Amino acid sequence: MISCKHRFLVARFLYFYFYRIDMSTSELNTTKKELVNWIESLKDDTLVGLLNSVKLSSEGKSGDWWDELTESDRVNILAGIRDFEQGGTMSSKDFWNGLANG
Repeated sequence: MISCKHRFLVARFLYFYFYRIDMSTSELNTTKKELVNWIESLKDDTLVGLLNSVKLSSEGKSGDWWDELTESDRVNILAGIRDFEQGGTMSSKDFWNGLANG
């Protein structure tokens, strides 16, 4: 099971990666260190595989990253898209407040 802190790290990484938002140098360095420490502690092969797919995709070494996802990952992503389309989302402020308050 992924802890709330680790979900936050993944969410932050994916947000900045996919939306290509520039982080400050200190934010970038902090995030890198946190991600390295977290990745080193992972025991979930599926999550490691997903992160590796993102890495390979960013290096142009893989085909369509969607094809490399597990069926479970695809189901979860499609469920998230469906939630978004049906208005099942929250504001950024509510998201960050929820993380800060555990």
